[in-house]
Amino acid sequence: MQAATLKKQWIVGTAGHIDHGKSALVKALTGADTDQLPQEKERGISIDLGFAPLPLEDGRLLGFVDVPGHERFIKNMVAGAYGMDLLLLVVAADQGVQPQTVEHVHICNLLGIDKAVVAISRIDCVADSERHTLIDQRRQEITKLVEGSSLEGAPIVATSAVSGEGVDALKQQLQQLTKTKPKPHRLSAPFRLYVDRVFSKPGFGTVLTGSGYRGRVRLGDKLQLFPGAVETTLRKIESFLQPLQVGEAGMRLALNLQHADAHEINRGFCLTTADNVQPSTQLLVHIKTLPHINAIKHNSWVRLHWGTAESRARLLFRSFYAEPQLPAGEQSFALIKIDEPVFVKLGDAVILRSQTPVTTIGGGRVLVPINEQKRFLGSRWQRQQLQTLQDFIDDEEQLTVAAGMLIQRAGSAGCTIAELARFFDRPPETITLALEEELLQGRIVAALEHKQKQQQDNQAETAQWQTPLLSEVSLQQLCDSAIAELQHYQQSHPEDPVMNQESLRVKMGRALPTTVFKRVLTQLNRDKKIQQSDDGGLRLVGEEIEDYQTKGKEPSKKVAPPLAQQAAPQPSNASITEKMEALIAKAALTPPNIGELAQLLEVPVAKAAGFIKSLLRENRVVRLPGEFYAHPETIAQLRTELQHHFDKNKMLSLAEFKQLTRTSRKYTLPFLEYFDQHKITLRTQDNSRLPGPQLRS
Repeated sequence: MQAATLKKQWIVGTAGHIDHGKSALVKALTGADTDQLPQEKERGISIDLGFAPLPLEDGRLLGFVDVPGHERFIKNMVAGAYGMDLLLLVVAADQGVQPQTVEHVHICNLLGIDKAVVAISRIDCVADSERHTLIDQRRQEITKLVEGSSLEGAPIVATSAVSGEGVDALKQQLQQLTKTKPKPHRLSAPFRLYVDRVFSKPGFGTVLTGSGYRGRVRLGDKLQLFPGAVETTLRKIESFLQPLQVGEAGMRLALNLQHADAHEINRGFCLTTADNVQPSTQLLVHIKTLPHINAIKHNSWVRLHWGTAESRARLLFRSFYAEPQLPAGEQSFALIKIDEPVFVKLGDAVILRSQTPVTTIGGGRVLVPINEQKRFLGSRWQRQQLQTLQDFIDDEEQLTVAAGMLIQRAGSAGCTIAELARFFDRPPETITLALEEELLQGRIVAALEHKQKQQQDNQAETAQWQTPLLSEVSLQQLCDSAIAELQHYQQSHPEDPVMNQESLRVKMGRALPTTVFKRVLTQLNRDKKIQQSDDGGLRLVGEEIEDYQTKGKEPSKKVAPPLAQQAAPQPSNASITEKMEALIAKAALTPPNIGELAQLLEVPVAKAAGFIKSLLRENRVVRLPGEFYAHPETIAQLRTELQHHFDKNKMLSLAEFKQLTRTSRKYTLPFLEYFDQHKITLRTQDNSRLPGPQLRS
């Protein structure tokens, strides 16, 4: 059979309480019975996921995933909901909102599903004389249920799968809601799919199915299956029995794989482009707890739902949340330690369910799949760094800031465009464009400079993506380190002050990439801080250069630099400390970090760090979260402003605080977090602030 032309699909998932008619409604829409298991036929309820296609008049296709409604099968429901584009929430007219209706809505809200239509089903089960009043009552119940969630404002349609009433209207609503385009990054990212079914088909071999989660996949593509990193080749693609050349995110896919054993694959496995994901047993996340739950204790065991899998894990939040329990309706950063490797990326949704009784307690978004082998993905993260990643999840325009933060975090090792693309799940071209201005302004530095790249013979653009990027601060720190090592060497070897390049690199750190080391030498040469002998030896400017190996001569006497080149008298430590305090005071509501202070004072970062410690000990400056430094007078003035605000208002929103300070989010969040830490303000679940007990103390 010839492969068909790719048609745009939307994955539509059902949700709702058991026996509210979800499967019957899908059958009325599609003509397909999604209950296929003998147990489902016998008991008359859905136990596992069911699937059915609905072709639309404009040529598009809706792929239905029908989920079970019983509380014992929530695990299957979550697996089916992962990857949904649109939700069909079903509420029976004769029963109204029930416990699993509520839990399903909470789960879909936590997963970030923001398109929905609600079907009031089984209106044929209500007497004609009561129908109008009861349907209005159900509309009010549903409106109240979804208020404040991602499903708020969803259209509501009264239906009957038996008589067919309202089915066409429901179909029109589904068609209307699926006319908008999905987020671009879903298709531009590397391919990823989480398995929900697997079987072996005679004559073909292993077939697995799932909802395309990210990217595109083509016949013949080389893929990896996790866990195990099994390498496999895609030999056939189908969607609802239709052969395809290309499959993509937003489609129900059946994939026939070579070199993969169906008996060794389970629901929850991840099929992806090679080298796209790495196993993680620890995740840094931003979580929200559901209202009306019991407070969650620090280090509690939870059931972690990710992709189509479920894992046992522990939830730890004391590093980010002051109290030993996380109450209902609260949010926090947290660390999740998992019993087995998981395969997720930045922005992926996770659901948390309690061990006993088994119920949904919260969920959130992955910020960092911790990988200690990658320096910038290790376990030590500051709250402000995590907030930067959360800001990016909420707003794609924050990619430049988030990528810059990771580059700075990587320090002297740097990180490449390819690594950033893998972390952000975006194409390398997108990362390159986001960092273009930062590179032009010198705030980020490439280890292999642009002019050097042009000199390489037909060097592919992909090779440039492997070049380490450094922050301006990191490059300056490395230059300072190199000068210090050269000074120490020359003092220790006055008879032969020329230091071998490799010896210098090792002294600066064995893990220092060669390309980064060469970039440091380029910078020092450009700044006329070092001289290089013919054999590559290095010494600081002001020392006579002699190539002993090539000339075979006795070393000549060292000569002092000319008077004009001698260093000017250095200011005293006390003078620099006073200047630093003055700079911080002048900065006021735009507090600097240590790198900015070092640059302004024209001193090494390490030296600036020593001066700041002295100021902190003497309470002459205040450290804010995110390693910013403010003057005590600035803190006092802001505190007075807060007192005036709370004299007239009960709450303070983030927008109001930004208006109060007239600064960007970069500075408002550190100030607010400082006030929260010192109980001057109290943060609420919607990130507003109440007056704290220390406000007027």
